Amino acid sequence: MARGWTKIPLDTKLTNNTDETSIGVGLAELENGFVTEQGTHSRFPRLTLFTRLHDAGRVYLHDWRGDLVAATSNGRFYRLARDGTVHDRTKVVVQGGRRVVFAKTEDEIVMAAGAQMVRYSGERTELLDESGTAPNSTHCGYIDGYIVALEVGSGRFWHSDAGLARVWNTLSLFAANGSPDNITGLIVTPYRELILAGPKSTEQFERLSGGTLPFFRRWSIGEGLYHPHMMTFANNGVYLINHLREFVRFAGQQSQSVGDEMGKVIEKIDNWNDAWMGGFPDNPLHICGQKFLVLQFPHATNRYDTKGVTLLFDYRQQRFSRLFGWHDGLGVPDRYPVWSHWTIWGRHFFGGEGVVYEAVAPSG
Repeated sequence: MARGWTKIPLDTKLTNNTDETSIGVGLAELENGFVTEQGTHSRFPRLTLFTRLHDAGRVYLHDWRGDLVAATSNGRFYRLARDGTVHDRTKVVVQGGRRVVFAKTEDEIVMAAGAQMVRYSGERTELLDESGTAPNSTHCGYIDGYIVALEVGSGRFWHSDAGLARVWNTLSLFAANGSPDNITGLIVTPYRELILAGPKSTEQFERLSGGTLPFFRRWSIGEGLYHPHMMTFANNGVYLINHLREFVRFAGQQSQSVGDEMGKVIEKIDNWNDAWMGGFPDNPLHICGQKFLVLQFPHATNRYDTKGVTLLFDYRQQRFSRLFGWHDGLGVPDRYPVWSHWTIWGRHFFGGEGVVYEAVAPSG
């Protein structure tokens, strides 16, 4: 008996919550590509070497005064020119061993990684507060003349004096009281909102226009943050992995899941160390006409039994795909070899290990 053809639409959402053998119509995986607005498949831009740094640490990217800047897990700080020329500007290393978080003021770029914050203002890196008053911090941000920073292992956040990033007062601190847990995540949105998150709740603080206190808490919701660097701002809302390990978006106090079809994948992540969502805090990846968030779990076991799960989320079309690198020794896909990304000069850069890549879109 002759068999008929079955049409399989290539532009359907991925279905990862069921076994592949039970999927009748649809896709289980889309690797190193994405679905375009026309419903066709396109290859994700390939990584080409932009430049090599002077150490082999993990590279975290940002920009400052027209240049790309990079801080590494070894604490070094570099300023990179358009042609890839590397200038090591390290005098004081960025300590703490955590992912480096950046905040820019009018005068400097500030970095936090779990210990004393470090600043760069054009010459060499130096301690932000040499008096030692400022807290050891994993996250920092800048809002209306104030540097704000989390205090490691507590439910408090601090702020500098107004317009004086290097001046800190022992009374310039607030407590986030939505839930009795530590603050583990912080971002400042483009709408001048200070978002503070802990394992059990998330709160929004805003600037006061008068009075003696610079901030006030506007609201709190019960969306906790599962991992400190799994929160970012895009598409007029905050995206995070919540305490239930759900990928959600909220705007104000309205929260909704946006990752149901990847629920099984996220639930099965077996190692959350160094997980991140880019570009932190509000620089998503706009490339090939699409708008993406990158979610990476670098030490998690993937379907090929190698390390590294990297998800690509098109937040405009609400679609997922996956990114993989290649393991030459085993001859199987491996972790996508990046730790950060940043866009500058109309070009897209990714931080690797001791190197910076540029993403080059496919031609034709």
